[in-house]
Amino acid sequence: MFCFLYYGVDVLDSVALVIVHPEVKNWLKYARFEEKNQFISSARQIYERAVEYFGDEYIDEGLLIAFAKFEEGQREVRITLLVILLLVEIFFTFVLLLCI
Repeated sequence: MFCFLYYGVDVLDSVALVIVHPEVKNWLKYARFEEKNQFISSARQIYERAVEYFGDEYIDEGLLIAFAKFEEGQREVRITLLVILLLVEIFFTFVLLLCI
């Protein structure tokens, strides 16, 4: 079995965890692992894939907030604002659905 090692840590565990248990908390663990090991572009791709995976219907606010905080930490203001706008759009859609 092939696996990648980053600083002696088995990355296959994180990938397998997301595949077998695709919950938001596992996507966040995987992205934070990549960020902690200075693989910023990989962490960004993981956040983007998680947003695509959950789609508009099942998106989690915690995922979007974590994504926005990550981008803010990377000083990517435009991407941070886009993620916050998506979060606001989802919130207002939810509020409108409750009013109907």
